[in-house]
This record gives sequence, structure tokens and C-alpha cells, in this order.
Amino acid sequence: MRVADAAKLSGLFLVIGITCAWMDGGVGNVIHLINRLYVYHGLPKTSFYVLTYLAAVAGLVSLYASRSALLRHFSYLVSFLSICLFLSYKNINGYGYTFHDAKTALSNLFFAGEALQTFYPHCIWPAIISFFFVFAVEIAHKTFLPKLSPAFALAAILSIFPVYAINERTLGGISLFPIMYEVPILTYTAFFDAPPRVERLEPFFDPSGQALAKHIIFIIDESIRGDMLSINGYDVDTTPFLASVSKKARSLGVACSCTNCSSTTNTILVTGIGLHQLPDTGYETLKQPSLFQYVKRAGYKTFFLDGPNSWGRPRDYLGDSDIKSIDSYCCVKSEYGGVDNYCIDYEMIELVNEIINSQESSFIYMIKYGCHFCYENDYPHENKHFSPTISEVEYNDLQSVLNSYYNALLWSVDGFFERLLPVLQDKDILVIYTSDHGQSIEEYRTMPATHCVGKNAPSSQASVPFILFPMNERITTALDEKASDTFDHNHGRVSHFQTFPSLLVIMGYPPAEVSDSYGATIFDELPEERMFITGSLYGKGDFHVKKF
Repeated sequence: MRVADAAKLSGLFLVIGITCAWMDGGVGNVIHLINRLYVYHGLPKTSFYVLTYLAAVAGLVSLYASRSALLRHFSYLVSFLSICLFLSYKNINGYGYTFHDAKTALSNLFFAGEALQTFYPHCIWPAIISFFFVFAVEIAHKTFLPKLSPAFALAAILSIFPVYAINERTLGGISLFPIMYEVPILTYTAFFDAPPRVERLEPFFDPSGQALAKHIIFIIDESIRGDMLSINGYDVDTTPFLASVSKKARSLGVACSCTNCSSTTNTILVTGIGLHQLPDTGYETLKQPSLFQYVKRAGYKTFFLDGPNSWGRPRDYLGDSDIKSIDSYCCVKSEYGGVDNYCIDYEMIELVNEIINSQESSFIYMIKYGCHFCYENDYPHENKHFSPTISEVEYNDLQSVLNSYYNALLWSVDGFFERLLPVLQDKDILVIYTSDHGQSIEEYRTMPATHCVGKNAPSSQASVPFILFPMNERITTALDEKASDTFDHNHGRVSHFQTFPSLLVIMGYPPAEVSDSYGATIFDELPEERMFITGSLYGKGDFHVKKF
């Protein structure tokens, strides 16, 4: 190879390396990682990382300078998609695309349409940057780059393996590589990441007393901010109906969700895993007895009503042994195809009524559609009470976003209970209501991601309601006797980590044994400090314990 050609390829190598580092937080970010690796892992592992990074850049050079149009155009496509996706995520969550984000996206593909509708403005500049990057490389190829034999592309293929190995070895913790490698490999790793599925252990104990109610309805709403409900003291009237029945309800104020993401929250709610057991590197969440096993042992028929899921099958946090303990699973969005998203929750009221009237006793685990983005799709526009909303302004401002969310709360929370509670009135039913996570709305300009943020998540993403609705006088009296003075003390102190043990006590399981195995309940005096988790429960990639 001529010296001039080598100089041109070296120049391209340098430009690509600096550009990739700039897109992924800057050259300083790479240097910081190298320094950290050296301090904690020594020279051999640091050298392996540096050589792998350089090999990945060299692989890109071999593709961009290839004589083969097929190889070159394929690399352009991967580069365009990878850069666009990574920078879009960076615009939305503030840090980019990680293993946690890949896992979250893959497990929530049924929300892809809503996500695009909400976040497409943040994808425009990334798409433009991606296009100009690919365009500039092609111009360079046509004008002055030497044309390499397709055999050199072997460098690109071989460099994939150490990049993948480092990601797999570090559980996505070290993923800082050129984006064109980083994004596909993180996605591949997340797609094939399948925690080991084993038969769950049998419940640790049997019921020893009478359950509080013949029918228990556990409602997990979607994306409801507990501090934005007027029943919890918010100064905008978002829940007028709930305020009118507040004396009959037992609101425990603003609660703290266990995580800021739907799948991880439901995993904890279903398994009762404790904060002290996280990160769950031993996969105890897949071994411990599930909520549904305890429900069955307590003599209840179990029903799972799934609102937002359109796949027609249970979520991936439920294994085969969990499904065996569920007598009936209903994917409501699939069952009632064609209805507007904001009608899904209301359809579930009819299903609840059918179950209550046909069963001696029942436990209903209900996941509502709720107020997921885009908020404008979460309520009928003839029910608009707050204006202007997102659809009425040319450029979103904070007030228009809030107004859309307020309207969604009025319909999805207040309107839902205004329809549901009369159907259940005076029956032997206890309703427990919370949400999977909150929403960060005030930060919409600096961090448009509303939840599931793996790093630097604001506490608003863990702000949820926690309300009990005893539907007859006997249950009200029994609940108040069990709670005695603790409800007042625990107002504004409840966390999702108390939900699983509280449900067991409500079903008649011995409180002392429940507390020994699963921790405090809402019937015990709770501490003021609360924590929530962001990232992977299993310690893969991001894992952070945040103060609420």
C-alpha cells in the first residue's frame, strides 16, 4: 500500500474514532473509562479493551473503504440506524442507548407506535446527523479514499467477537464502543438474554386466619403520578370523584414505586423480592413462590386482566409455573380489538363484574392501560377539561403537556373509579389500587423520557398512589381494626416493597411469618425513608438504588 493511501486511511480512522467518541459522550468519556479500568482491573484488561475499541474502528474503516458496494451500503444502513437510534435515545433520556434501554424497548414493542408519536421530534436531528455522516463517508470514498479489497472486511467481522464478549462478560456494564457496534450488539445481547426459568418453590406457609374479603381486586395502573392526584392534596382538581368518596376510601397518600419501569415493578409485585435482595444476581425472583401461588393456596380463583399488552400472551416476567397458578388470563386489548386505547380500562369493568358475579371468591390482578404516553391518546377529546393541550399548540410547553396529562388522569383514574365503584358497592370486595411507576413531566425539555430512565432518574418517576377501597361495612371495620393507628402514621410512607406481604396478610396469612419472610406490611409502622430501583433487577448494565 502506498504511503499516501495509508495516510488517507489513517485520517479516516482518526476521524471515525473521534466522531464515535463525540457521539457517545466525548473523548474524555472514553479516557475516563480507560483510567477506571486500569485502576480497578489492571493493565491486561485495560489493554484488551483499548485494542478492541481500536479494532472496531479499524473494522469500520475496512467497510467504508471497501471496493464492494454491497458491503459498503450494508455498513451505511447499519451505521445510519445505529447512530439515529443512539442519538435519539440520548435526546430523550440524556445518556444514550444501554443494555437496560434495549431490554425495555424489546419487552414493550407493543408501545412502539405511541413512543414514536410522542418522541419523533427528538429523532429528527439524529436522523439528519446520521444521514450526513453516511453521506460524508460515501463522498470520501468516491473522491479520495483508496479502494480496499472485500477481504479486509474480515477485520470488521472479527472485531465483533471481542466487543460482544466484553458486553456479555460485564453484563452490559462496559458497552462504550463505536455506536455502529454498540447498538446492534447491545440489542442482540438483550434479545437473547433469557434468565433461567425453573419451577418456583412452594409457598413458605399456609393461611392461618380468615381473609379480609371474598374478592380482592389488585389494580396496577400505568404511569399515574401519585402527587398529581387531588385526593392526595394536588392543587389541580384531577380526581373530583375520588375526593367525594375519600371518607370511604383509605388513601395512604403518595407512595413510592419499587422501580421506575413497568416490567421490573410487576416482577417485584408478583414475587415479593426485597430491596435487600437486589441486584438479584442469583435470580431469586424466578425461584421464590409467586403471588399467584399464595393466592391459590388461600383458596381464591385467580384472574389476570392485562390492559396495554397487545401480544395476546402474558408478559415475560411471568414464567410457565406462574401461568399454571393463573386460572384465567385475558389480554384485553387483543380480546376487544378495534376499541380506542382509552376504552380498554372501561371494558375491564364489565369483565370484573362478570368474575365477581360468577365466583365464590376471586383474586383479580388487573394491569390498566392508564396514562401511558402519548397523553393525548388516553382520553376522548370530548372529555377535555384542561386546555390548551398538546394537540392544540404548535410547540409543546410545560402547561400543554400537563393539561393533556390532567385530562388523562380525569378520564383514566377518576372516571374509571366513578364507573367501577358503583358496580362493586356493598359487595364483599376489597380493591387495592396503585400504579407501576410515576412520570417525569416537569423535566420534559431537558429529559423527555417520562420513565424507565436507567441513570439520573428523578423521584417523580417513582411517585404513585396507594389507595384501598373496602366495598362494604364489614371489610371497612376489619381493615380499620387491623390497621389501628398505623394508617395515619404510614400516610406518605408506603412503598411497593410492602405490597406483596400486605396482600398475604389480607388473604389470611400469619403476619409474623409474612414479615419474617417478606418484610413490613402497610399494617406495620413504616420508616420515613424510601428507596426505588432503576435499571436491571439482575444487575445487568445499569443498576441504581435511588432515594425517593
